[in-house]
Amino acid sequence: MNKTNILYIASWCAFSLFILGLQVGSAIRADDSDFERYFLHINDHPQHQSVSWGEELQGLAHYGDYWFISQKLALWKIHISFNLDRSTSGVLADTVLSIGIEEIWALDSLHMDHFGDLDCYEYGGHSFLFVPIEDEYRFWAIIAVFRTEDLSFVDYAEVSLGHREDAPWCAVYPTPPDPSGRIYLYSSSFNGVGLIYVYEINWEELINHGILFMELHHRFCLSDEDGDSLFFDHIQGGAFSPSGRYIYLVNGNADDDCDCGIKVFETATGMLVRESSNDPNEPFRFEYNPGYCTYEEPEGLDIWDLDEDPRAPFVYGQLHVILLDNDFVWCGDEEGDELFIKHLTNTIYVDQSWSGDEEGTPIKPLNTVSEANYLAWNGSKIKIQAGSYDERIIFSKRLFLYSVGGSAVIK
Repeated sequence: MNKTNILYIASWCAFSLFILGLQVGSAIRADDSDFERYFLHINDHPQHQSVSWGEELQGLAHYGDYWFISQKLALWKIHISFNLDRSTSGVLADTVLSIGIEEIWALDSLHMDHFGDLDCYEYGGHSFLFVPIEDEYRFWAIIAVFRTEDLSFVDYAEVSLGHREDAPWCAVYPTPPDPSGRIYLYSSSFNGVGLIYVYEINWEELINHGILFMELHHRFCLSDEDGDSLFFDHIQGGAFSPSGRYIYLVNGNADDDCDCGIKVFETATGMLVRESSNDPNEPFRFEYNPGYCTYEEPEGLDIWDLDEDPRAPFVYGQLHVILLDNDFVWCGDEEGDELFIKHLTNTIYVDQSWSGDEEGTPIKPLNTVSEANYLAWNGSKIKIQAGSYDERIIFSKRLFLYSVGGSAVIK
């Protein structure tokens, strides 16, 4: 096994650093939440692909070794080893499992017809899948609970409560300021979103009796760094970073060229930290093309660290975001939506032996540490392939540097 050497650059102030043999006996430990900013686009996989499970795709989540995926009318459980570029016909049940909304009498009888962006959570040794669902008339919305083992339906609870008729996404996590350690479900409306609604779940009832009780606990406002309120339309999905320090939202629709994409907020304050760009030359890019006869539409997202997991074919990074190319026959499209899943990371890759196009990704690394330092943002990592780098570098950001394959020498 290759040794990994680590150096944590903790200072926020500029200083000159000369590293002779980046070989630290014991790593300087950092708060992992400092490095949950996934601002570098790596690749798309699938990329503009039509697959059986991708039609009207809505959401992504994960638990254990499985993706959990929502279409408008179906849920899927897909093993991490499955190539997402493929359709599922002929695949064994232990790799792919699905259930349609019409198979669940309790939901079909309520005229529910739109799954949203979903989330998984384990509590007390029991793992559940939480799925927002809207009815065909858009009069009300519910959160439904399924078991992750077999996608069996457990129960549902209404989220309308006189102030909400939609539920495009949900995410489950503890509220960081809450010392009790209670776990909450977060959601919002679709348009005019300036508030995130936080619901308390009665976990004992859910585990012991299969009954979902949810009560609105509080709301928190979204704001800019000056404390001014922010409002967004077309919210499609949401997910928490592993520590819960950040909540990632994605917004956009197929028709309008809006100021849409990925938004990153501090959970404790609701303050906007950063948002993606539609500019293909920007590292934190979420590139999509809405409007007539392109009709590309962001959907749900998930955070799952797959940088070091070789089981996931062609999937890298931590942040995974759906983009749907909605097809219409009058535009000359073949029948069936095409799917992108965009993968982003907190890590910039450096390999001095690389001579091709450079983007700082594992597929197209940079070949100098200086370039990586220029590209880096506060809370990013730089992964340096072993070797000798003849550079003089001034670091002025909060970074986590480490070498792979041996020692990296910067002199």
